[in-house]
Amino acid sequence: MSVKNHTAGRIIFIITFLAFSGFIAMMIAPREKSVEIGGVKLSHIEEKDGHAETPFLVLAKASSQTGDSLSVKVHYLRGGQFHSLEMQPLPGTNYFGVEVPGDKLGQRNYYYLEVVSAGGNRVVLPESGDDSFDSEYDYFQIRYEGKASFILLLLHIVLMITAFFLLIHALYYAMNYLITGEREEAIVRTVNLGTITFFITGFPIGCIIEKQVLGNYWEGVPFGWDITDSKTLIILVLWSVFIILKSKGKISSRTYAKWVIINTIITIILFMLPHSL
Repeated sequence: MSVKNHTAGRIIFIITFLAFSGFIAMMIAPREKSVEIGGVKLSHIEEKDGHAETPFLVLAKASSQTGDSLSVKVHYLRGGQFHSLEMQPLPGTNYFGVEVPGDKLGQRNYYYLEVVSAGGNRVVLPESGDDSFDSEYDYFQIRYEGKASFILLLLHIVLMITAFFLLIHALYYAMNYLITGEREEAIVRTVNLGTITFFITGFPIGCIIEKQVLGNYWEGVPFGWDITDSKTLIILVLWSVFIILKSKGKISSRTYAKWVIINTIITIILFMLPHSL
């Protein structure tokens, strides 16, 4: 292998390593949110995924530096209005818990937590939560899901990894072509195969899984703002545009190779965004 090929390979290795490291960091990053006012502290780890028609257990940790007794509540939005439930202390711990009644498949309930001490201190989490519901991003969320087919889910994951692997290879071929002028056909072949694989896993398979889990085939643009659906569509359109431009001779081979590099980096960044499903 030439020095130029070694250089391209090292760059690909670094990009892949950084992408994998970022994904792992995202998976293990602390998810606990907490706030403390007047010696009263409230902490909560959001667990979004509930089972359809099944009560959802909400847990929170609350404590007072002064030893005051605490009243902890969860306020959840359903049917256009907020409902309140008193959370019960778990013996021997600082945790409080209560079961929120289950809801239908695909429904989302939003909630915030409130603790009031005997001394009158009040703490709310998230801090922007109240009964006005100006934005869903001001609240914790419960999403009531169904069960996805194990075979389809496994196939979805395997094909998504395969598509990612192929596009990383396309990045290598594109960089190698810009350096040496060789293996142009490998770029086109790998990009086409990677895009087809991504389409299969993201749309027919992904939509069926979404129907099983959330009761809808699609919740992204233009029918909604679901982050997973929307970024899947963006990635597919991004690659499809340049496949078409290349096939029609509208862009040069060098321009195509440069855009393969840019598209791969964008794809990696979008992959890093948290999934909703």
